[in-house]
Amino acid sequence: MGGLGAGAADSPMPSPEGTMLAKARMVVEHVPMIDDLVSLTYRSRVCLADPVADIVAIVQASRVRNPRLGITGILLYNGFHFVQTLEGPRTACNHLLERISKDPRHLEIVAFGLRPIEQRSFPDWSMQLISRAELRAIMPELKLLDLKEPEDIERLHRRIIASLSARPSAPDDGA
Repeated sequence: MGGLGAGAADSPMPSPEGTMLAKARMVVEHVPMIDDLVSLTYRSRVCLADPVADIVAIVQASRVRNPRLGITGILLYNGFHFVQTLEGPRTACNHLLERISKDPRHLEIVAFGLRPIEQRSFPDWSMQLISRAELRAIMPELKLLDLKEPEDIERLHRRIIASLSARPSAPDDGA
């Protein structure tokens, strides 16, 4: 188990990314071990070689994989960060966060906003991309996706749902 034991003082300090990933894992691991429906939100700094092609690839892969896993959600992108909300079985969200944490396109991952839910906020979206322009239109005061509290996430979700439901579109058409 963790803790300070013999030789711990000789161990190198974990990198900031390693520390954040450990915190992200702790958030997920502290959920009861049943496969209840959960909502998990994380933020990561993006590292994209070709932003347009990389984002298209992420969204396309998500739209194939997520339905098989029972996951729905949204992916927000502002040019610097992703904020993604995943909704689905706890085990599936846990595995997907683990996979994302190994993806070199995501740096400095911080998981927050994990909570059990009774129903999905985004039931029709295997992965809906919300672009920089859409974010500015929905919430102009949100410049860096600097969400710190669950209330910030809920407020953003409500505004996104209201904005997107007001426009005529089919599910998952935003990529």
